[in-house]
Amino acid sequence: MNIYEKMQLMKVELQQKNIKKSGKNKFAGYSYYELGDILPPINEILAKYKACGFISFNKEEATLTIINSENIEEKIEFTSPMAGLTLKGAHEIQNLGGIETYQRRYLYMAAFEIVENDYFDADQGRDQVSNNKPSLNNDLKNKINKQILRYSELLQKPVPEVTKELGKLAKKDLKLINDDETNMILSVLNTKISNIEEKNYVE
Repeated sequence: MNIYEKMQLMKVELQQKNIKKSGKNKFAGYSYYELGDILPPINEILAKYKACGFISFNKEEATLTIINSENIEEKIEFTSPMAGLTLKGAHEIQNLGGIETYQRRYLYMAAFEIVENDYFDADQGRDQVSNNKPSLNNDLKNKINKQILRYSELLQKPVPEVTKELGKLAKKDLKLINDDETNMILSVLNTKISNIEEKNYVE
């Protein structure tokens, strides 16, 4: 069995485990997967299918490599750009540890297509929008969901407040934006996040 066949079977098996979210963000009102929630079942499945995953870091990006242990030349790589993180009252090495923990979590979630908060499909207690809403491709949805969550964490604002703010840029509810409008919002989000992280890093 090649690495791609194994990867697909491993993703399916992980989805069937119904992993519970232990992380709680009381301020923003959502639950999320901790690294400790997903790593034990992932390692169990990797061992079962004779595959191995390891993560490496450099200044530009973090890389998760999944290798077929039965044919070590077969591998799949997942990358994520490095970003700054400043934890209040933490030493530099603690900040580095925080960055690497975030990266490990996001990389494994990307590799195994673990779905977390989806702010476009979730009700969030708001009025229902039209059934004619556009259907975004999954890659765009995952990207903007991740960045909305990150922006909310950096600003320490509730997610609904952040989505309302971003909706003003698109001049419509975020649940109604199309692919082009989503790319525009993503570009704005990435800039805002980079500016905040750069400011925090300097401070």
